[in-house]
Amino acid sequence: MFSLAPYRISIQKDGSTQKLAFANNRSALGQWFHSVLASLSKNVIDLPDKKMLRVERLAANADCTFICATIHTGEYGFESRLFDSKESTVKHKRTVTEAELIPFFVSIVLPKDAEWGVLMLQRFKNFGIRDFIAPGLQARFEATHHAKLQIERLVPSTFVQQLYKDGLVKTMRFVRYSMPDDIANALGKDVYTPHVQEVELVVKAKRKHALPKLGGITDLLDGTKNFSDVVSIKDWDYDTIKLEMEFGGRRRTIEVDKPFKATPNLDITENVAVGADGHPVWDDLVSEAAQFSVDLLSHADFKLKLDTDLINVVDAAPLPATTVVAPDYFEVPPAVTEDLGAPA
Repeated sequence: MFSLAPYRISIQKDGSTQKLAFANNRSALGQWFHSVLASLSKNVIDLPDKKMLRVERLAANADCTFICATIHTGEYGFESRLFDSKESTVKHKRTVTEAELIPFFVSIVLPKDAEWGVLMLQRFKNFGIRDFIAPGLQARFEATHHAKLQIERLVPSTFVQQLYKDGLVKTMRFVRYSMPDDIANALGKDVYTPHVQEVELVVKAKRKHALPKLGGITDLLDGTKNFSDVVSIKDWDYDTIKLEMEFGGRRRTIEVDKPFKATPNLDITENVAVGADGHPVWDDLVSEAAQFSVDLLSHADFKLKLDTDLINVVDAAPLPATTVVAPDYFEVPPAVTEDLGAPA
């Protein structure tokens, strides 16, 4: 129900990627993000396509390399009925001018001297906020810094390659989508076959151990080799290999012939406490986002150290009912224009 979707942040200028500037012991891009998000906490922003947004909570660490926020977003333009499940009655009929504002967590990690950082956007069921905030941030940045702020989904194939390279193989499943004749006959072919989706030959590592990595898996992930070139099992003609990997203390499954299915989104439903409002609590979201960002920015030869001590946590003041500002508010340039990138 709750998940985190990671995006890669980088600065492009004159066709090249810029290093994320770090001056006076603070991230310049982090300060810019903090300033923009702070400005979005004063009012409810009326965005294009009948969307609304407001930053409700904002915090950052001392050097602005880790920024967290809670952003309420919603849409208007249609009617609906709010039904009370406890009292079995309609409590309110929402009009076309009313928007249901749902809270979403956002974090930004911008390592010192790096070429890219991680923007983490919380998802709630099938709802997300990328379209609410990314276009405005990019337009505002480009207008004031004459450079492009790239916000890109982590490419699944790149993510899977990193996952396989740096992760531990805990389980290998050689899967076939039909029952072998000997098993079908033993169980009762006419009885079982119509109900079976797949059959697996499972190789599982011992507790606190990992399986050796098969040579050629990276070629399979790239699509340059067939399964038979990697491993052939007598009397077991499998259709795919599923690898259960441990990466950063978490388990993920790769279907080798379909790496695009290995979404980098992280399901955090079981790892966060839920408040009285039905949404994850702030501290748990901060912890999960920080750890996931560190996992994505680290690799075998480098472990990112992130200061997660957030200071100056600010909650927005209660809103008057009529405080709404125009859609172009998001694109108003800040008063100061600083260089946030340096040639890589």
